[in-house]
Amino acid sequence: MPVVTDEGLVGKTTTVSNSISVVLLMTDENCKVAASVEGTREQGIVSGERVTGSIMPMLDLNFLSKQANLPVGAKVYTSGVGGVFPSGLLVGTVQSFKVRELDAQARVIPAVDLTHLEDVFVVTGRK
Repeated sequence: MPVVTDEGLVGKTTTVSNSISVVLLMTDENCKVAASVEGTREQGIVSGERVTGSIMPMLDLNFLSKQANLPVGAKVYTSGVGGVFPSGLLVGTVQSFKVRELDAQARVIPAVDLTHLEDVFVVTGRK
């Protein structure tokens, strides 16, 4: 189930019991989130990057078209593909964009400061 704050997406639950839930943060390289970029038709997969010792966790938005040329500050939202995350949850904002050999990639700053979480909400269903 998706885990959110009022600022945006945090991650998803992996283990749930009566008194505790384990959450996989979206900055973890094992957490994959289907996402789209506001104001464009671009869609891709957001995942945490594999960097140790980084002060600020970052995200990678992969599998974009080489022609995307996303502007810095563009908002990234969940696309609803895959069935875990509903569409429209804020993931973060584009920090940079680069073209690779076969596709393009954007670096994304998470919308939620995951180093200072206090209260989170678990999305248990849709209206």
